[in-house]
Amino acid sequence: MDFDIVPWLQAGDGNYIENSNPTHLANLFLKYRNVKFILFHGGYPFGSELASLAKNFRNVYIDLCWLYIISPSYSERYLNEWLETVPANKIMGFGGDYHNIENVYGHLLFAKEIIGNVLIEKVKSGYFSEKEAIKIATMILHDNAVNLFQLKH
Repeated sequence: MDFDIVPWLQAGDGNYIENSNPTHLANLFLKYRNVKFILFHGGYPFGSELASLAKNFRNVYIDLCWLYIISPSYSERYLNEWLETVPANKIMGFGGDYHNIENVYGHLLFAKEIIGNVLIEKVKSGYFSEKEAIKIATMILHDNAVNLFQLKH
């Protein structure tokens, strides 16, 4: 892969951040309505745009892979927003695509802490009941990926 061509996270010099705006993909979502599009890294740094896409296109899903490492505060802020605007079954809270298991495990711990913080605040504010928060945690950390990828468990 040639990283001079505009990598997703805009690594290196000479890249235009605007090229990573997920709204540029809307024509594909419309043209290929039967294809499921999973947008990685929480659309960083375009979280609100990603929320609109996932809410308005039945075939668009949010994946927070790498997002907790990219920016913990972004992760927390946008997960909070997405739980208010996007159906919870369209959010996957973790993906571990590291080269070694130790980094996957560390990132998972980080993800669980941030997801827990967001859900605790939602319960404290009365937005979710404790039972709803537990169900959502199970969905975004397990059930959604199982259902989306049609995995057997």
